[in-house]
Amino acid sequence: MQAAANTVTAEVNGTTQAGRSRPAPWPAVRGHVLSARVLERMGLTGRPIYTAEVRYLYNVNARTREGCWTGAPCTSRRLAEAIVARHPVGAKPWVSYNPEAPTETTLGAEPAFSAEGLLRRLRDLFA
Repeated sequence: MQAAANTVTAEVNGTTQAGRSRPAPWPAVRGHVLSARVLERMGLTGRPIYTAEVRYLYNVNARTREGCWTGAPCTSRRLAEAIVARHPVGAKPWVSYNPEAPTETTLGAEPAFSAEGLLRRLRDLFA
């Protein structure tokens, strides 16, 4: 028995198990960074919370769109600045988009909470 496309399968005790459907990867196009900045707000504890924000243009189906990526809030201004520094104005990052809803995007190939992304952020913090 062959599993349907995009279905996760595993063999358990000699039996093939079909799991939850895994979405196909979103297509990606090159974008253009319009602005990158660090946002600051007061947290519930009275300490400042910093968030990196990157605004960018991208083109899907012959239509130019504007997207905004916001990083996870953190208490380190240095970490938020390091993220912004990786996206200077004019940079050409990859923009992945949902083909069924092209305004739904993610910037770059690094998910916000990936292990690799966390290690990179920690390295930037202590650099």
